[in-house]
Amino acid sequence: MSSVQKSTKGISEKKKLCVKEVKVTNQFKKMMQETLDATRKVLFQRQVDLSVQGWNDEKQEEFQGIFGVKGTAVITIDSKEEKEKIKEADTETAFDPYIEKRTGITAYQFMKESVDRLILIAEKITVEDPNDIESRLHGNFVNKTDRNDASANVTADQTYLLNPVFYNSTLRINICQNFVCKPLTGKNSRVSTLCHELSHFYRNGAQGEYGGMGTDDMPTKGGFNNNKSYVKNADALKIEHSQYVFKNAYNVERYFELTSVSEDV
Repeated sequence: MSSVQKSTKGISEKKKLCVKEVKVTNQFKKMMQETLDATRKVLFQRQVDLSVQGWNDEKQEEFQGIFGVKGTAVITIDSKEEKEKIKEADTETAFDPYIEKRTGITAYQFMKESVDRLILIAEKITVEDPNDIESRLHGNFVNKTDRNDASANVTADQTYLLNPVFYNSTLRINICQNFVCKPLTGKNSRVSTLCHELSHFYRNGAQGEYGGMGTDDMPTKGGFNNNKSYVKNADALKIEHSQYVFKNAYNVERYFELTSVSEDV
């Protein structure tokens, strides 16, 4: 298994002020529980939006506005041909090895199935008290808020060949400094950042029914680097109506930048 980490970019130097508070007052567990609860609600809302009953004209228009691709568009990003193409263009990056054998997968179907998988992960992972005072591990979340080079990161291949029953005991999500001062929901929030990270996990199962979305931080060549223009690249993929908006975590996270959810969720 590779040790390549997928990471959400850090933003501001001033976020160091929040790190000391989290470490000293032991608010990390509280912050992560609040984040996980809100993330589950946002994912459930998107599950409703993508349901047969919820997939109305308004939600279809919103979907296209976020991704730049219609829900009816057929996408082939996980096909053998596309996987070979991206590996040829970037031989050093470890990509999700899952190959989609089904044909005619629409963008709508891809995201509907993806949200279901992300919900399964979000329901399995937990926030817990550390085993001892020196431990950074709080359930599935690792307190690395003394790191100022990112918001969060994961090793994407943790879900490779992993049965979902082991998600709780196996998956690790590193939470870094810039995560602390983000708003709970909305644009560039803790919720959208956590969804960004969960989307990195490799797909698994005969038909890719488990795991995350196998997303990357594009452009991938040369590895993750804070000097890369990830947001501008996401904007470009949307403008180009590229199907790779569904494999770029910086595009995917935008679908989870909700500021409110239905009371029924």
